[in-house]
Amino acid sequence: MKEGAYYEFGVYRGYSLYWAEKITRAFRGPEFMFYGFDSFDGMPHSQVDRNKDWYPGAYRASLEEVEKNLTENDAAMDRIVLTKGLF
Repeated sequence: MKEGAYYEFGVYRGYSLYWAEKITRAFRGPEFMFYGFDSFDGMPHSQVDRNKDWYPGAYRASLEEVEKNLTENDAAMDRIVLTKGLF
């Protein structure tokens, strides 16, 4: 029986996803899953958002970079599913 899941939209470099996975190790079973959704292309162009930090490409981190960061920090990759797309 599945024990639940954690969903994160916009994973940037993957560190908050890593910490969520690490913290739940003591509180959830091994079937608790983590799903990260991101374009991995950074912020899109917007004519609405005027925040100086939200320019096209800001917060870009490739899927490979995120996987590398998670792996290097010993994240349980069998519990993490990364999905590329616009959400």
